[in-house]
Amino acid sequence: MNKEKLGILLRVSSDIQQTDGGGLDVQKKMGLDMSKKLGLKPQIFNEGSQSSFQIEIEERIVLVELLDEITKGNIKNIWVYNSDRLGRSTQSWWSIYKVLLDSGTKVFIGSSPKPYDLDNPIDDFQMGILSLVSQYDNKLRRMRSVMGKRNSLKNGNTFVGGTKPFGYDVEGKKLIPNEGERKVINKIFQMYKDSGLDILESKNNKSVYYRAVIRVQNPSKVRDKLINKEIKTIIPIEDWELLGDGKNYKNSYNLTQTTLSLPIYPSLKNKDISNIINQLSKVIK
Repeated sequence: MNKEKLGILLRVSSDIQQTDGGGLDVQKKMGLDMSKKLGLKPQIFNEGSQSSFQIEIEERIVLVELLDEITKGNIKNIWVYNSDRLGRSTQSWWSIYKVLLDSGTKVFIGSSPKPYDLDNPIDDFQMGILSLVSQYDNKLRRMRSVMGKRNSLKNGNTFVGGTKPFGYDVEGKKLIPNEGERKVINKIFQMYKDSGLDILESKNNKSVYYRAVIRVQNPSKVRDKLINKEIKTIIPIEDWELLGDGKNYKNSYNLTQTTLSLPIYPSLKNKDISNIINQLSKVIK
């Protein structure tokens, strides 16, 4: 007789470092320990570093694989480090929640061997409350992070944490252009520009184009259509980053509604750039 499985979902947010105590290695060990404690066969689903706040469920391929296994009846128990590993945005959470509820999946969280049985009204209620509290806590955390970065920029710093942008090195809290990477970026940027895209250019020749930003109507709609073509773009300034104060930052607010950032990274080949331009022209025509 086959042993019942425990689906172990691992994920760290892109804005939370592994050193915070809940890194992937720590989560994996806790999940495996839980599987032994419960006498279940572990199956790892590792999303790596990924923010569930910024992307929807259809972009989280590993999570979709887990949900597919649940829907097929292959997995009836899952473990997560905490409830926000499943999803932070309300829309994503309720999509996931429906799959768990319909399938009768038991959810184990953290070090507790007591599952949340969503067929049980009390557990169902508690799980919903946990999710809402988690979403609220993470929104506050993001707001504090944005305010901290804003203050750091006001103090003259040009690097405020996170991943170092391609095209720059970091010295202290300053971004310093990397001349070797600048050449690669300039080539990519020029190809976008030569295609006729309405691309934004800096008047500061000392800066490096670590983003290729174009003007476009309905950027979120364009972004979603390009995702279906396996092309990932971002809106460089999101509305929420203005902390509800868009009226005092009119230019920034306008950018949230009219701009989209195209891919720029070292391994991007000429044929990839041509494909991006071709697919983009089909979407915005």
